[in-house]
Amino acid sequence: MASIVVRCIALAEGVQHKEVRRHLALRPVVLGPTPPACARRCLGDRAAVNAEPDASGPTDVRRAFGIACTRYSVLERDRVEQEIGEREARVEQLAIELRAVSRELDRSRRLLTAISEVAGTEQEHFERQFDELIALPGVRGVKVDGGRISVLTQSIHIRHQGRTFRIGEFEIEVDLVEGLRVRNLSNTASTAGWDHPHVQAGLPCLGNLREAAEILIGQRELAPLIPIVLEFLESYDPVTAYGPVTLWAEEASIAE
Repeated sequence: MASIVVRCIALAEGVQHKEVRRHLALRPVVLGPTPPACARRCLGDRAAVNAEPDASGPTDVRRAFGIACTRYSVLERDRVEQEIGEREARVEQLAIELRAVSRELDRSRRLLTAISEVAGTEQEHFERQFDELIALPGVRGVKVDGGRISVLTQSIHIRHQGRTFRIGEFEIEVDLVEGLRVRNLSNTASTAGWDHPHVQAGLPCLGNLREAAEILIGQRELAPLIPIVLEFLESYDPVTAYGPVTLWAEEASIAE
């Protein structure tokens, strides 16, 4: 019995945890056989003592706790640093674009100044062109509809192999955006579909005259353009024609 008591006292002296030590110190010493319950309590107290962290444990956990809680701040710092880098790159790109747009703006302002200076004299220039158009041989009138200008011709005749064919009176329509259209207003053709041997659906096949016509349209020089178109309407090439000139009324037959 004495040995059992000594073992319990030694166990209590070897325990570092003060609560367990106080628990054992308050227990009465019983002389006699050690009850199983006493042994279980002694072993349980020792197991509880062994489960406690050592002296350095709380410090490590404390540090890990701080790191875990500051992890969000670290991630947010990295994100903001990346965002700043992206925005600095964007600012640099915008600076490059700003310089380019600034140059374009300067060119546009210079062009506007030049156009404004020309516009002051254009009205008089184009009014003189109108007078020239009206005075052209073969022209009987001019119509204006917005940006579309139509020149009305007198009757167009084609002479071929000693014969004269009356093709009809034409409307030469000049649109500064869409280009040139030609329409027969009094078509004498016996077969519908052609306004002229070299005009189909209002589109003239100008051949080598096309380049000069397009340049004059782009320059809005209608006074020199219309004589070119009139000459084209009075011409005939059986090789390139959509249909033979004989489809149109011959002048002699009309006279009869």
